[in-house]
Amino acid sequence: MKSRQARLVAALGVVLGSGVLSLSPSEAFAQTGAGTVTGTLRDTTQAPVPGAEVTITNTETNVSTKTQANEVGVYYLGALPRGPYRLAVEKKGFKKWEGTLQLPTGQTVVVDAVLALGDVQTVVEVTGAAPIVSSQSIEVAGVKDFERIRQLPLSARDISLLFQLTPGVEGTGSARVNGLKVGSMEIT
Repeated sequence: MKSRQARLVAALGVVLGSGVLSLSPSEAFAQTGAGTVTGTLRDTTQAPVPGAEVTITNTETNVSTKTQANEVGVYYLGALPRGPYRLAVEKKGFKKWEGTLQLPTGQTVVVDAVLALGDVQTVVEVTGAAPIVSSQSIEVAGVKDFERIRQLPLSARDISLLFQLTPGVEGTGSARVNGLKVGSMEIT
């Protein structure tokens, strides 16, 4: 019986080991087009607000995701599809904070909220969040959402013509990105 268990454990180890070895870096870092929303929660004295509940709701689908701020008031909401969102922050002893934002494909939006002392029943609503400025990476990218693509006058609806509107891209059909060899880019 013990030898059968040993063979089963060995076979399981081989299967798991081959699965790990078959992963390549390109598969591990595949782009999904999902975006992230992150930020820091502070009170009016600029002290961090740990443990606040952060809820983000896609206003088109009404799907909500919740998280909690860590001990220094930082929260992170990842793997979110593009679209319009409503962000709400609540903590006992503070007024509820709400804001709206537009999450583009594959981007990180930073929304820092300042919570005022008061009752949770009182809501501080912020509209027109700041434009997206990426301080999270040095990536040069250009997002063309479906609305923009649909409205642009593209000859014969050739999507490769959009390469000319992207920073760091030369050419059209076989484009060259930031000086790399032709074919060294990924389109999601």
